[in-house]
Amino acid sequence: MTCNAQLTNFDTNLARKYQGGTGDVWRRGPKGLLRRWFSYPFLLSLIWLPGFGVGCLGAPRVPWLSNHVIGSPNPPSPCAVERIYPSFTFEHPVELALMPGSDRMWIAEQDGKFWSFDTRAPGGKAALAADLRKFHQPFDNVLGFTFHPGFETNHFIFINYNEPGGREEGAHVSRFTVATMDPPIIDPATERIIIRWLSGGHNGCALAFGPDGFLYISTGDTSDPDPPDSRRKTGQDIGDLLASILRIDVDHAEGPNAYSIPRDNPFLRTPGARPEVWAFGLRNPFRMSFAPDGALWVGDVGFEQWEMIYRVKAGGNYGWSITEGPNSRVRTDIQQGPGPILPPMIAHPHSEAASITGGRFYRGKKLPALRGAYVYGDWETGKFWALRHDGDRLVSDEELCDTTLQPVSFVEGRDGELVILNYPGGLYVLKTNSAPAANKLFPRRLGETGVFSDLRNLTPASGVAGYRPAAEMWSDHATAVRHVAVPGEGRITTADGRQTIAGRMWDYPSNTVFTRTLSLERERGRTETSRRIETQLLHFDGQAFNGYTFRWNEAQTDAELVPAAGTNEVFVMLDAGAPGGRREIPWRYPGRTECLRCHQCWAGDTLSFNWLQLGRRGNDNEHPSNEAEKSALRSVTELDRLAALGVLRVKDPPRKRDEHHLADPYDATQPVADRARSWLHVNCAGCHRFNGGGVVPAHFNLDKPLAECRVLGEKPTRGNFELSAARVIAPGEPFQSVLYYRINTEGSGHMPLIGSRMADETGIALVRDWIRSLAPATAGSPARKDSAWILQNLATTGGALAVLDECSGPRKRILGPEVENAILNHSNAFVRDLCQRLLPPDRRRATLGSDIRPETILTLDGDATRGRALFTGAAQCARCHALGDEGRAFGPMLTGLMRKYSRAQILDQILNPSKTVAPEFRTTTVVLRDGNEWNGFVLKRSDVVLTLRDETLTERTVNMGDVKEIRESSLSAMPEGLLAPLTAQEAADVLKFIETSDGPPRRD
Repeated sequence: MTCNAQLTNFDTNLARKYQGGTGDVWRRGPKGLLRRWFSYPFLLSLIWLPGFGVGCLGAPRVPWLSNHVIGSPNPPSPCAVERIYPSFTFEHPVELALMPGSDRMWIAEQDGKFWSFDTRAPGGKAALAADLRKFHQPFDNVLGFTFHPGFETNHFIFINYNEPGGREEGAHVSRFTVATMDPPIIDPATERIIIRWLSGGHNGCALAFGPDGFLYISTGDTSDPDPPDSRRKTGQDIGDLLASILRIDVDHAEGPNAYSIPRDNPFLRTPGARPEVWAFGLRNPFRMSFAPDGALWVGDVGFEQWEMIYRVKAGGNYGWSITEGPNSRVRTDIQQGPGPILPPMIAHPHSEAASITGGRFYRGKKLPALRGAYVYGDWETGKFWALRHDGDRLVSDEELCDTTLQPVSFVEGRDGELVILNYPGGLYVLKTNSAPAANKLFPRRLGETGVFSDLRNLTPASGVAGYRPAAEMWSDHATAVRHVAVPGEGRITTADGRQTIAGRMWDYPSNTVFTRTLSLERERGRTETSRRIETQLLHFDGQAFNGYTFRWNEAQTDAELVPAAGTNEVFVMLDAGAPGGRREIPWRYPGRTECLRCHQCWAGDTLSFNWLQLGRRGNDNEHPSNEAEKSALRSVTELDRLAALGVLRVKDPPRKRDEHHLADPYDATQPVADRARSWLHVNCAGCHRFNGGGVVPAHFNLDKPLAECRVLGEKPTRGNFELSAARVIAPGEPFQSVLYYRINTEGSGHMPLIGSRMADETGIALVRDWIRSLAPATAGSPARKDSAWILQNLATTGGALAVLDECSGPRKRILGPEVENAILNHSNAFVRDLCQRLLPPDRRRATLGSDIRPETILTLDGDATRGRALFTGAAQCARCHALGDEGRAFGPMLTGLMRKYSRAQILDQILNPSKTVAPEFRTTTVVLRDGNEWNGFVLKRSDVVLTLRDETLTERTVNMGDVKEIRESSLSAMPEGLLAPLTAQEAADVLKFIETSDGPPRRD
């Protein structure tokens, strides 16, 4: 009997029961499934035959025919893309340009072929103009080309082509002559090499002639993506040609060069500098163009967090690899090059973009709303934006559309319309989106999705399968039930999926849906009090994953789609083990953009559905009933089970030596290190991984060796919370580890940033034990501590972590009024916020936390007298700002602020301090050759001396010859989250005090 025939005869009702949900088979997990399978020995033998592909068990399967999750509820984009010249398809094209004086479009393919075609004959054939691979060996790729401004008379074309990486002069810009014009053919014998540099890694390379007639060339840092700028540390080095914009005169040779240096190049007379460098500090500047006003615009492909668009100036320093746009701490071991680090015009986080492509200004007529805007796109996400500016000030940045394209270049057509070159091979233009207002058919209720047949029992529809990942993330005491729904008889394949910048994904059929339903017990430990809170739905629309949240009603009969921005709620759980016998759980229903902060390609999109989560074998915790069943259980994974249901096809699994599997963090039978790293993976690694978007260089993904995660013994770069000798992870010392503080606190500094709001005491204890295991064991401390010990340790943040460790978890204790008051009224906000969870809910401060809604503060009447006390105390404003006769003038003076800004604008500056930073208030770090380091604002700087004012208001003057390194941050010296530990009324009081400008008269 064939495999398919065997499944055809499989008991239909049993197969449906295996689709998952809350039925008894699924509650027992894989063990329950195996018990029924034991009556089908032949089927089991197929699963366990060595080397047999489990994927064959996946067909036929029960089809999912009730799907209604199609399209999107979001309003349609203002634009769409439309293919033009559909008869022309190219193989990985990288650049295009209109030939001057004609209507011929030129296309360069990555492998070295150049084609041209007549745009007036869209049904014609493309003509081959050159094949550089046949002309030059060794050959790797072509990345850019441009025509000389005098092409109509001299027929010069300038081409960048590259040899394989690592060759000292492997990157070329050469001039060729187009020998014939109809059709155009490049004569390889006419090559004149203009300039060469190191090939490999990030090569740039864009070519453009400026309004001044000079050739501008972009070069990358030639490094691999990670570690950053690792080969040459070239980003801030203007002694080479890398990571820069070069500017040369190709019409006049000078000395041994085939070019000369324009006399106004900014580093022409700088000792040790390459005079060709016009601007520097760019990682991989990919595509550039000149604006109508003559300014140069460049798209720079970022590192782990940001994608940047720059309006580049002569001599500009754009920060790499000290900074990556707003990320000011990429590398701290790099000496800053000349000049201050200039900010980008716009920076997109990796939830929006992952490989930016610089664009052009729109001057067409078909889209009048776009006239004058700078239009650009992202190679990875397929999104396009229109940016408007006023000089160096960003006015607006509108998302135009989200497409399946991989835009690799733009060109302006004869009619002023922008032509988009798609890396898979076609040419496109933007058009007005004619789609209807919003998809009214998209389900607004969970019951309308077709994923479930019975919502009261959360019974999945026919063809929908339940699944269980190896490690669940902490969700503030909630439990999760997961389902996967693949339309029709389709199935997910673990190979041959779409190619992203992070690698090839699994192959998901269009309109595949994943759901995660979260439930909370009203009384902890009593499952009968459980109620569903939300169902998160992840939808693959054929192009990308999009997240939606459904909020369950009180009757538990259905769940409604929450607004795009998300919403909040507070739940109360009775818990005898909690202070005061109850927990108040602040619940966040995530907005749609919040979902994509974690569900992005670098983390694998489907965080719970991957090799790490589904590949682990069963274990004894499933309580098999006999040895045969135990042996079988250990052989079966979730991948096997889902393949047997026909939902999944396992293809090209990892080699055994490359396999990594997550462990259940709450399974005490597993090794502590495996469990702790799995806990960090599911709770932290969505962002804290290469390119995941975490703001610090710490990585927590399990598949990366711990020694390479940049956390052991590393100094924190985003605050030490007043821990002595603080490290991200201090081996053996959890109470000196910033990681341990962040997962403990429920106040400012809490991690993860998105997801849970409350501390996972079991997970914290696990991480504590793991950190302790990273160093030799020391003698343990006494089991119990008295109130005097607690009060003494509350004096420091590290001591407060020890108090928290002593008073929570299995060793919970009721604190006396003296200790509670000491916590509640503590003068150190880090200690006060850290220990709040030791207090009963009715004694905790109702603080603003991380989800601050400005309107909540702005609608309250403030009290200026109370505001004065907060300004000088808990709000910490007076540490840096002077207002009236209060505070210190380290940062900007606040007196008279209301004459310049509205109340709402002042609040926005407090909530988003790095949104706009005046140049004179950018924090600068000066490292001296004797090892001393100063931080502050630069007051004066010349070639001879530098004067800096530090936070003590001391002015320090140093000879430039004694300076080893200067680093300027684009972030504000004022930290984010200053209002988080305040109540809404307290924040309104601070605003009221600022409004009074000079403050109310003293009352003492």
